[in-house]
Amino acid sequence: QSLQCFHVSVGCSSHTSKEKRVTLSYSYLRRKLLAELVEDEKVAMEIARLEEEFRRLTEENRTLVTVHNERAQQLQRLCLTNQTRQDSS
Repeated sequence: QSLQCFHVSVGCSSHTSKEKRVTLSYSYLRRKLLAELVEDEKVAMEIARLEEEFRRLTEENRTLVTVHNERAQQLQRLCLTNQTRQDSS
């Protein structure tokens, strides 16, 4: 009978060890998944920041191209005006 109690005791101990391993594995996986989630959120925030910066730079580029074209037209008109004055004198 004491041998039977020993087997039951060892069996319970083995079961408890398995539960502890499962709990530790679950805890490890949970921490790992949370870390991945945090990293994914950081990446998503960086993507959003880069998208906003791209929109801002695209708009700035459009403005610069427009100003450049306007100045080129002004220069062309000034050159024509200057040429006309030189031809008149």
